[in-house]
Amino acid sequence: NNNAKSFMGTATYTMNDSISMALTGFGGPEQAGNSANWRKGVDFWYDQKISPKLEGVVQLDYGAEDGADANGKKAEWYAAGGWLNYTINPKWSVAGRGDYLKDQDGVRTSGAPTLAPFPINNGQELTSLTLTVNYKPVDGLRLAPELRWDHSSLNTAFDGHDSQVTIGMGAVYSY
Repeated sequence: NNNAKSFMGTATYTMNDSISMALTGFGGPEQAGNSANWRKGVDFWYDQKISPKLEGVVQLDYGAEDGADANGKKAEWYAAGGWLNYTINPKWSVAGRGDYLKDQDGVRTSGAPTLAPFPINNGQELTSLTLTVNYKPVDGLRLAPELRWDHSSLNTAFDGHDSQVTIGMGAVYSY
């Protein structure tokens, strides 16, 4: 969307068989026709195997973009997520996840449906809770039905409502 380059890098550290973490940073101009205003951010990931069957993950994110808010100033957003995965046996596991996003300027969650599925806004907070069941019927195939609840601080965020419930199904084949 412009003639400039963006950059991304990740550093990972595995402390032992139970603890690993990663830090990712990115930056570059992402606005159409504008090579001066940078979008930049950082993501921190912490993963711990609590027991042979239970694993927990925490993820923290921060992002900012120059000239992106409604007044042409820097916009900022923050996010956090956490989940637990419990392995029942080699074929079955269940995971619970919670996420939070504060888009205080409405830059990441406002605009046309192709950019974000939310109405134009000056900022909102989003929270979600998800329950996923993972089933591996054969080697390489994972089926993942899930139930998700989303909530916004805007009472019109989800087609005129502040909350929505979604039932979904994922399938992944790894080879």
